[in-house]
Amino acid sequence: MLPAESSLWRGFLDRYGSGWEKYQYDVHVGEGIDVGPEYDVMTQGLARALTQKRIDALAWRQGVPWIFEVKVQAALSALGQLMGYKVLYQRTYRWEGDVKLAIVTDMVMPDDEYVFRAYGIKLFLVEPAF
Repeated sequence: MLPAESSLWRGFLDRYGSGWEKYQYDVHVGEGIDVGPEYDVMTQGLARALTQKRIDALAWRQGVPWIFEVKVQAALSALGQLMGYKVLYQRTYRWEGDVKLAIVTDMVMPDDEYVFRAYGIKLFLVEPAF
């Protein structure tokens, strides 16, 4: 997370953090790229890790994983990220159960909020914790 996003996340943790457990950050999902056997194992691993998608934060609540996207002034781009992360998380970790999606932000436009809620995405409006 960038500094502004980290500040939002700290604001979220201050206000809501006790509701979840087993927090993980920069959770790698997806396959990334395979640069091929002509590269050494370390380079292959680096290429894969650097090109995988990364979930900002993941935490558990009552046995269900929650994927959090942390965005300053969240917009519809966060919707696509969360939907992609959910599918990739399920494939990467062979998870067949429910996955909840959430956005942590300081501001959202009314139309974007409407769309997030229509897709069942929980929205957390928080003040940055500086």
